[in-house]
Amino acid sequence: MQKSAQPNDNPRRNGSRVPKLTPLSYMLSVINDPAAASYRRDKMAIAAAPFVHVRVAAKGKKAAAAEAAKAAKNAGGGDWGDDLDWSRQ
Repeated sequence: MQKSAQPNDNPRRNGSRVPKLTPLSYMLSVINDPAAASYRRDKMAIAAAPFVHVRVAAKGKKAAAAEAAKAAKNAGGGDWGDDLDWSRQ
């Protein structure tokens, strides 16, 4: 077994504690670091966005149909709006 020419920089081997950062907290620390390069901060912002901002789900067919029916019901009005309302005749 060969020994490395470099000193032992592995913090787990020399007894020091490694701060436990989640990937998201690391990305946010880079984003908030004013000394970091702007392109690096931009890349981190793009990578962190899905974890911070939830994507709005598209409406399904049933939900879209229900919303269209509700809009049609509320639209009414005009010369033909009350034609099917038998209580008024």
